[in-house]
Amino acid sequence: MNKISIPKTARILFTLAALFSIAAGVVFFVSASAIDVAIRLGISAALVLHGILLFAFGWLIGQTSPRYPRLAAGFVFLSLVAFIFDDLGPVDFAAMGFYLLLFVLCVRVYLSIKEKP
Repeated sequence: MNKISIPKTARILFTLAALFSIAAGVVFFVSASAIDVAIRLGISAALVLHGILLFAFGWLIGQTSPRYPRLAAGFVFLSLVAFIFDDLGPVDFAAMGFYLLLFVLCVRVYLSIKEKP
């Protein structure tokens, strides 16, 4: 059985988070009919942009520069903090756990790059 590296695992999880964020943006725009269209469009656009940034950081996480995992960790940390300003329910706690895992993987990738001579 082949062992999957930490950067590859982080890339897969970033891609999953990106797909989920983009799908959430589309679903929110379609399903939240009681909210004004401009607000729905703004929130949906923010979720899609969040997904695009997650995908970009996931693609950059395996690069050799220690700057990329550090930036990815910062972005994931901000995403994690954003859940504090929402109603905390079971889905929010699951997402927070997922983002915490992404944050730990980013830090691990950063430390592994820094350890190389």
